[in-house]
Amino acid sequence: MSEVESHYRKENGTVLLELTLKNVMQIFNSLDPAPFHEKDLDDDAEVYITDMVEDFPLPTPLVLVLYLPPEVCRTEAVSTLEPAIHHHFTYKAAAARRNLRQLLHRGRTTLAIGVGFIFLIGAISSVLTSISHSGPVSWIANGLLIVSWVAMWEPVNIFLYGWWPVRRKMKVYEKIAGMEVRVEPYRQGSS
Repeated sequence: MSEVESHYRKENGTVLLELTLKNVMQIFNSLDPAPFHEKDLDDDAEVYITDMVEDFPLPTPLVLVLYLPPEVCRTEAVSTLEPAIHHHFTYKAAAARRNLRQLLHRGRTTLAIGVGFIFLIGAISSVLTSISHSGPVSWIANGLLIVSWVAMWEPVNIFLYGWWPVRRKMKVYEKIAGMEVRVEPYRQGSS
């Protein structure tokens, strides 16, 4: 068991992500006028839930357990929690998917521009080198070649490093959107 896993309880091999609330509205964004099942989650609640899920590899079975006072557990509002959480994270996953598509589109566009720029600068550099093999003209030709490779930084960064975090976040949101959410009365000593 890793150090992180030791902070979580397990039940039948499933990790319990536990969150204690005073009332149902505590998990929702108080400025959002939408009905419960369409409401945005509170930013802090979203970050907290997301951070807990990110503590584990994606295949790890997880359940979100929300503890509420016993009298609140008997209200109709409790039945809105699971659909609202799933709706919120389904939306976040779709937004992350859209961001990933836009990032990869930007990567392809900047790659095309960068490759075109390299060929243009390479042609200019060849002409300058054929005019003079030494002195300032040679320095300018070499400088232009360096600039053309620097122009490739953005597409290289996107395709080597930039898309991984966006895809990971999308997968985390998808996991939360499909995760079981249980509502239970406060456990002994948790209030």
